[in-house]
Amino acid sequence: MLKRVLVPLDGSALAETALPYVKQIIKETGLIILMMAIDQTSRDDPSFNRYMLLSDQQENAWRIHAEDYLAQIATQFASSKLKVETIVVQGSPADGIVDIAKSSSIDAIVMSTHGRTGLSRLLLGNVTQKVLNAAPCPVLVIPNGSND
Repeated sequence: MLKRVLVPLDGSALAETALPYVKQIIKETGLIILMMAIDQTSRDDPSFNRYMLLSDQQENAWRIHAEDYLAQIATQFASSKLKVETIVVQGSPADGIVDIAKSSSIDAIVMSTHGRTGLSRLLLGNVTQKVLNAAPCPVLVIPNGSND
């Protein structure tokens, strides 16, 4: 059983498919770190101009939204002995995941993949692939559709 597990989330139901797996592999009194990255250059919203910088007010609104979302997800573990921390980082999701894994002595990262292939993978980048290449610990990747 693992003591410290990092779960990167992006607000999607697909990313949340990693949560049941965490419950299966973590020690009863372990620590789960839920994290979300605010990366203004990789929004999935087609109307978002990747070259437009967020104002301080907009960035603060994104951070508050991310903190509220992670707090809501953390309530899923309220009835257990597990400790849950939440972290919101600014910048590249892959870099944030790897940095937290290194600085927090994470035993494993549990994350889903969006299953992008081909051109969309090249254009949008592949967070999962970047994490797999740079992580200092094992990475459990939950494939798209694993809970169908």
